Amino acid sequence: MTKMIWTVDVEDGKHIVELEHGSFSGKRKILVDGKDIQLPKSQTYKLFDYGSKHNFHLSGHECAIKITTENGLSYFYELLVDGKLVDGITFSGSAQDVNDDIKNKRVAFSIMFAIVGITSIWYNWHLANTKGLYSELLAFISPPLIVVAIYYVIFNEDPTTIPHPIPLRLWILMVIALASGIINNFALANGLY
Repeated sequence: MTKMIWTVDVEDGKHIVELEHGSFSGKRKILVDGKDIQLPKSQTYKLFDYGSKHNFHLSGHECAIKITTENGLSYFYELLVDGKLVDGITFSGSAQDVNDDIKNKRVAFSIMFAIVGITSIWYNWHLANTKGLYSELLAFISPPLIVVAIYYVIFNEDPTTIPHPIPLRLWILMVIALASGIINNFALANGLY
């Protein structure tokens, strides 16, 4: 769960605007000065979270919180007051919030890659044993997907970013993933399974 806090200074004083956003769950919660703003039910949760815009009023000012994403995995947050971006946006989430967000991304990536990889291997096996043909592309990409899924189960890294410099274990992952794809393609081509 990502938590953002903005301090808005208007005529009647300073106000605290908070946003809680679950990038994995799609849950949204907006608080102004500690009081929950009732969002329409359709805006409270997003199963497929491609961002959103939430309008509200603050001491006679039109406000909007924009949640945007480029890839559906990492999000950007903006607060606009009367159409102007509020300066001084600060992330106030604790280290636990950041760790929870990374954990959610790791779980999502691992499940998605494992399901796609295992399903692709099964489908290729099914094609090879029922029709005598197979997809070279699926044979090559299926095992690397499973290797990547296992990597993010083991290592506590954000799967949406590439660290700089790239650590040795990530290079080893790439070599193992490539080798597993080549071996699987060879095995299918030679009728080994």
